[in-house]
Amino acid sequence: MLVAVFILTLASSTVAISADATLEATLQQVRRYDYDQSRQPLIDLESQIRNLPAADAEKHLVEFLRSDASIASKDFICRQLSLIGSEASVPVLESMLSSPETVEMARYALERIPGHTSVAALRNALAKASQRTRPGIVNTLGIRRDAQAATALSALAESQDKVLAGAAMSALGRIATPPALAMLAALRKKGVAAAMEPSLEAAGYLAAGQTGRETALALYRELSTSTQAMIRIGALQGLSAALGREAAPQLVAAMKEPDKRLQAAAIRFLNSIPDAEVTTAMLRALPEVGAAVRVHLVTALAVRGDRAAVPAIVKAAKDADAGVRVAAFAGLGMIGDAGSVGMLAESAASETATQEERAAARSSLDRMRGAAVDKAIVAAIGPAPAKVKVELIRSAGERAIAASSDALLAAVRESDAAVKREAFRALRETAGAGHVSALLSLLTSSTNESDRRESERALSAALRRSSASYSAEVLTAYRAASNSGVKASLLQVMGQSGAREALPLLRATLENSDADLVRGAILALTEWPDEQPLADLLAFAGRTQTATHQVLALRAVLKLMELPAQRAPAESVKILESVMNQARQPDEKKTVLALLPRYPTKEALQIAESAESDPNVASEAKAAMQRLRRLVPSR
Repeated sequence: MLVAVFILTLASSTVAISADATLEATLQQVRRYDYDQSRQPLIDLESQIRNLPAADAEKHLVEFLRSDASIASKDFICRQLSLIGSEASVPVLESMLSSPETVEMARYALERIPGHTSVAALRNALAKASQRTRPGIVNTLGIRRDAQAATALSALAESQDKVLAGAAMSALGRIATPPALAMLAALRKKGVAAAMEPSLEAAGYLAAGQTGRETALALYRELSTSTQAMIRIGALQGLSAALGREAAPQLVAAMKEPDKRLQAAAIRFLNSIPDAEVTTAMLRALPEVGAAVRVHLVTALAVRGDRAAVPAIVKAAKDADAGVRVAAFAGLGMIGDAGSVGMLAESAASETATQEERAAARSSLDRMRGAAVDKAIVAAIGPAPAKVKVELIRSAGERAIAASSDALLAAVRESDAAVKREAFRALRETAGAGHVSALLSLLTSSTNESDRRESERALSAALRRSSASYSAEVLTAYRAASNSGVKASLLQVMGQSGAREALPLLRATLENSDADLVRGAILALTEWPDEQPLADLLAFAGRTQTATHQVLALRAVLKLMELPAQRAPAESVKILESVMNQARQPDEKKTVLALLPRYPTKEALQIAESAESDPNVASEAKAAMQRLRRLVPSR
């Protein structure tokens, strides 16, 4: 056992020695590194450092910094020490603070090495630093929040060098000890504007601590009266975070001031305080502020979601200012309820309202949530005046309120064209199985082609939401119909609904002697949801003597080719070749050429090459050939 332990220990020592030797060898390569050279030696070195114990690697790096290595290589080593360094690195780094060439890299490392020794090195270097390097050291002492540096920094805060003074004040703000705060207070008293932001930062540090809350609040209150808008905003934010609803009076007062930035910030901070009393304060202020502030305040109240604000927002919808009215209408979309439905519909239909008001009211009518809102919309459709009814119907469709379908079916029978049109559109979104019979009756009894087309679309949508059994009603109605226009519309319904039971009838209709019905069957098959009718349409295109029918059939084939299918590429190319041979117009040929590269075979390339001689599609043929030649293996 002892022998095994000895062997393992020996092996471990050998590995460590080997790693040390490798690291030293790489360091020798890095010694003359410069910024314009390859970084590969640095990458290798970084990897080796990660694979060694930090203390072992640190020893090598410290010795490297004592050498005459290049500045660029020492910069890299300092960055490594900023990650793994300990107090053992401090002496060599401290010595580098006195050189203009190495002070910044040493400061960078010392800023990140934990412990009192690294901070002390920076503090000791402050007095000896040059005018150029002193601000950087001051900044690092601030980042390290070195309380012992406060006295020296206080002296520098009154320097004639503005850069140095600014850095010192910023550091004092981060340190935030009583001496640092006293110096910042003295500077504020003298009217030094640059002391404001560090003071605000100091308040933030204190507020986040366990014992500095009262000092922070006092600072925030003082700074909230500053003449600098951004300082005031920062102070108000601090007060709202620390005091919650107790800060409301000061925030409301700021909201009434003329500076727009201050107004917007005050409203934002108020809105971040979830308290009923704050809502009350905001509502109380609403009539006391100008129109621009009312816009923001109404929006904030809506976002807040406190239902106590609903009456005030409804009242704001009648404000003298159009911007406030728009904000109120938009706000009701977030906070409104069933009681807001009538007012929003009337506003959306109003001829005196601005376009923005109507759009906001319409949007909110669609956005308000809840079954009670849906119920209110449906109940209001019947008795509403025509213009308002249009808005209610439109919203019922947008909201896809299934329960509105009966009211919509009643509306399509009204004489007002706008009401009828909107009701048909809404039925596409709401009608289901229970409305198939009514929509079918509308379609078959319609004497107006436009109404029949609208009935088609609504019926097709309802069938898509229904079980297959309902498509039998359409087939029965088709066989019973005598009007060719009605029969053509029913064919469209069959195609758009994709009912499997209708496919045999549509195939058979391709052989009908009535040209309109044949056309209707082709168009219906064009809309089929899968490729089942593709072969029928291709065969029909080859035998029909009617040019229009052939064009429609070939276009249907090309459209169905776009659908997902399990065909082999060779089979798809054969279909496209057949379309190409039958096509009489350039459009169909161009579509074929565009599809060919999807099936990269030699046969596809041959089709494209053959088409190159046709001047009507020559450019498309060349483009297809170029793509196919990149995809098809050489012959």
